[in-house]
Amino acid sequence: MPRPREIGRLAGHHFLHCRVRLKDGKEHRTWSILESRRVRGGWVVQRHVLYLGEINSCQREVWR
Repeated sequence: MPRPREIGRLAGHHFLHCRVRLKDGKEHRTWSILESRRVRGGWVVQRHVLYLGEINSCQREVWR
């Protein structure tokens, strides 16, 4: 399974995140907004702030 990718940084410590998954031989991309925080001990954790869902090819063409 492909690793999730960070696409772009939004204001503050928020990121637009794309997850690619193969299902039934098709590639599905789901999008969400993550918040990145540093916690005790120096660890960085990410929290889902908003789930945007999958954008299909028709929606993608309208956006372009």
